[in-house]
Amino acid sequence: MTDVLAPLLDAGQIDAIYACGPHGMLHALAQFARRTSTPCQASWEAYMRCAIGICGACEHDGKVLCMDGPVLAL
Repeated sequence: MTDVLAPLLDAGQIDAIYACGPHGMLHALAQFARRTSTPCQASWEAYMRCAIGICGACEHDGKVLCMDGPVLAL
């Protein structure tokens, strides 16, 4: 996935990355965005049990998606 983005970024055709999809792809895009200092927002989907941030079932990188939102700025 990031192989497609690199030439577009180099050509100045990408200002930001917005993504949803499998977690593996989102991880790869997040790493790419950090490496290139490109703003990125990713929609992380997770099974949400309590929906009030107590159980931690939807925790991702120290955030609980039910409270912090499934779309995170990276």
